[in-house]
Amino acid sequence: MAMRKFLLVLVAVLLTIAYTPSSTPVAAQAGEEAANPSGLPSPETKADYALMADKYADLAKAAQAEAERHRKMAASYTGGMKATYREHMIKHCDKIVTLQENLAAEYEGLAEAYQKEAAGME
Repeated sequence: MAMRKFLLVLVAVLLTIAYTPSSTPVAAQAGEEAANPSGLPSPETKADYALMADKYADLAKAAQAEAERHRKMAASYTGGMKATYREHMIKHCDKIVTLQENLAAEYEGLAEAYQKEAAGME
């Protein structure tokens, strides 16, 4: 269970890094990271919160797409291969599906939270 949580956090961090555009030079970011360890900008305006909501909604969609891809892969493992290999690959894909669906749910929750915050601002 601890390994599963670790993998979820790792995937979340990697996806966040991958989908976070950066126009600030790396040297300039070093000081910002000390103040904000997530590396993400702190939203201040309604537009900032809406942008963050959209970013997390996109990450949720990407995680769902990855879950669907692995669901289809698992279904594709049929005859023509050793049963032990097939069982291993199906089990692997099923785990990835679960992890990605959980990750998508987390991102959807973040998107909702940022959207609510944006809606509450003037």
